[in-house]
Amino acid sequence: MISFFRKIRQKLLSQNRVTRYLVYALGEILLVVIGILIALQVNNWNEERKSRSREEKILVGLQNEFISAKIELNADLIARERYLRFTKALQNFHLGEGNLDVEQDSLKLFINSLNSSRFYSVGHPILNDLATSGGFELIRNDSIRIYLDNYLQEKQRYTAVEDREDNFVRNQFVPFLSDYIDLSLVSKEKISSTDFNNAITNISQKNRFGSLIQLRITRTENAKDYGIRLMATIDKVLNQVNIELNKRP
Repeated sequence: MISFFRKIRQKLLSQNRVTRYLVYALGEILLVVIGILIALQVNNWNEERKSRSREEKILVGLQNEFISAKIELNADLIARERYLRFTKALQNFHLGEGNLDVEQDSLKLFINSLNSSRFYSVGHPILNDLATSGGFELIRNDSIRIYLDNYLQEKQRYTAVEDREDNFVRNQFVPFLSDYIDLSLVSKEKISSTDFNNAITNISQKNRFGSLIQLRITRTENAKDYGIRLMATIDKVLNQVNIELNKRP
């Protein structure tokens, strides 16, 4: 092909047809430019296709991560509802606004709920990789990027609230109960409901008991509220990711 064009140029020059030669040369240059532009466009299409494919894999991965996150956070919220129910039962008994008669078959659950705290520890390998590598730009949907950033901030706040709740339970609430109830007997199920109810009746007369119960309720309700906020952000992420994936062929 190259030799063919060269022969044409040489023939035109030998016949002293300069004008035709220039027109031909310009046409040849134009063809080369068009060829380069087409090659660049094809390369851009390929890069675009690869970018779209990578983005789709990221979105599918995020979808799976946030479905798991929602399941774990929902378990946290359910557990905290149980903590609050049992703790408020103690508070009502302390204030003389209700009776407390814990049955033997629910005793272990009752005491463990008073002494427990939760930690939101869902894994986010894809999200963490995007955050540390600056990979959020691979996601074109602005709303998804904004909600992912909001989620990371809400998750950090939630973790801080959980830490405060756990610190209170371990360092104040549990030590106080341990002075009146042998918690090792609880784990072995060797404490009777009668002994527990008698112990609670004894310590419920103490002001410190009322104060600790109120603080336990406050810490748990605070964690629950932050958990609800985090759940709302998870729902926003999932909603936008689902919308984006549904656009794909």
